[in-house]
Amino acid sequence: DSLISDLTAKLINIRDAFLKSSATVDYYSSELGLSEEQLLELNKLASEIYCECPEHISSLYRQIESFTQYVRGCELLSPKDKVLHAHMVKSLTAIRSDLVRLAVDVAEIEGIALFKKRKS
Repeated sequence: DSLISDLTAKLINIRDAFLKSSATVDYYSSELGLSEEQLLELNKLASEIYCECPEHISSLYRQIESFTQYVRGCELLSPKDKVLHAHMVKSLTAIRSDLVRLAVDVAEIEGIALFKKRKS
């Protein structure tokens, strides 16, 4: 019961801080990525919260990044190849964006800002 109350209070504080801020970081941008430093910060959470989910998020992010670079480097032998690979890159970029948002959410719930919010 106390754990639920604590978690609820944390979520309310995060929501309130976000609503009051004039952040210009666009967490929905497909261009927004995570640095190695941010991924390591996320991995630290795994031991602090006794859960391996942050490590899995980091791992998935790295795998998506690697696969996206691989797909971008594929040899395009026909127009069909070009369309297929463009579609894969677009889909992988969307998945990557979702992972960034997830990482930010998990970190913020634990009180860590992966991105410094800039005032406009």
